[in-house]
Amino acid sequence: MARPKSVKVSKPKPIKLTLDKKRNFVLDMNTYVDLEDLYDGEKRIDEILDDFFAGYAKAIRNLLWAGLYQEDDELTPEEVGKLIAGGDAGNISHEIMESIYNSMPEKEEGTESKN
Repeated sequence: MARPKSVKVSKPKPIKLTLDKKRNFVLDMNTYVDLEDLYDGEKRIDEILDDFFAGYAKAIRNLLWAGLYQEDDELTPEEVGKLIAGGDAGNISHEIMESIYNSMPEKEEGTESKN
């Protein structure tokens, strides 16, 4: 039996956002679980992220809420929506996208993807 490959995992780095005040957006496993809970199991995390990357406003707001909720569990998705001005949504989405890409495990040198 082949030995499992090790994966380098690092602690998520919060994204500093200034909304109504300085806040930290944290993208960790709890963020994903809270996000799935918000959809009552109607969508898997990959479907939610697909909606986010497609630019659906609800998905952007909900992902932002889930990341901010880690620091302030009194926030609601609707309150987070009020904190985002229309033009800011694109900038915030870009920061979150970078965080998602940076949270992916690093590919070991010499390995190829098997698609």
